[in-house]
Amino acid sequence: MKTVQQMSEVTCDEQHIPLSKSLQHAAGMQPTRGNAKYVTVPSKCFFRSEAIKNNSVSRTLAADSDPIVQLGTCDREVKRRTGFTCEAALLSYIFVVCNGDIKNVSKRSSSLTWYEEWFMHFEYIWGKSLTRIIDVEKEYGIGHKQIEAILSAKVEIEYRALKSWPTYASYEEDVSLRERKAKWKTKWAKRRPVCWDMTDIVAYEFTDPDMQRITYSQYYGHNCFKGGIFTQFCGWHGNFDLWTGAVSDSDYNRRSGYLQAQEQFQNEDLVEYKTDDGDNWAESDRTFNRYQTLGSASVASDRGGNERSVNVMKRPGYLQRGFKPNMCPNRFNKVWRTWGFKSNFMFVPIL
Repeated sequence: MKTVQQMSEVTCDEQHIPLSKSLQHAAGMQPTRGNAKYVTVPSKCFFRSEAIKNNSVSRTLAADSDPIVQLGTCDREVKRRTGFTCEAALLSYIFVVCNGDIKNVSKRSSSLTWYEEWFMHFEYIWGKSLTRIIDVEKEYGIGHKQIEAILSAKVEIEYRALKSWPTYASYEEDVSLRERKAKWKTKWAKRRPVCWDMTDIVAYEFTDPDMQRITYSQYYGHNCFKGGIFTQFCGWHGNFDLWTGAVSDSDYNRRSGYLQAQEQFQNEDLVEYKTDDGDNWAESDRTFNRYQTLGSASVASDRGGNERSVNVMKRPGYLQRGFKPNMCPNRFNKVWRTWGFKSNFMFVPIL
């Protein structure tokens, strides 16, 4: 039978024609199917797989951990991390911008506590202990999206409070707060001077030629944004929107609208004498008389305090580092505006 099988295999054109099962059985050529008998394990199913071991490290959620900061933080730590002189000043400002609404105070955008979210926001804007988003992620244990949501929510609350408050101190408030300094009380009696200045906030070098052109300032010698800063002799100060660095101070003064807003405020809060708009000035072919010279020099001396306002406006690390790639220009401008408002609640009056 084996000889017949071999002859058929040699003479057949197709080498792989399967044999009949009865022929295989008669010839004793029953093949072993597979290698199951070599790999089977007693009392185990043949088709099985070992469980895949999970070597990933389990993440610790912020919600499962104790708060990073909580009420009762020492004043020294509050000042180091947020710039506020004490925790009482920090909490007072929170209630001011939330208009005393406890729901607004405690509104959250993440698993952090309401106090942690406010503290994180102030710490990041102050920018001394936390300078990058990845530092915030490491310190507070939340992701990038949650951090951005917190910052946006808190900036919006502050900006709404800024817009709801009067831009300038009223004449009555100005006079009352000036009482602490006899010089202002006598020199500016029945007047409300408002001093204005300009400053720059650094920006990166744009690759887009149009953005590079409109943000480069010949005066400062780099890319920047420019904003107006005002100071009243009672110590209240603030700022106006940022414009691109190529805009001249004259264009900013004429087109930004702050002079019109100041005039409107003056008309709504009239005083006996016209509000002082600044020192005397003249064209190149005209000279000052004696009284104009003395008056201009006196005002220029008093306006030196406005430089201290400029210093205060540029204290936070967020603004000192400037406008970086991928930053939101709208939020950057709101941080600038709200810092001018917030700084009145953080530091002693500059004048």
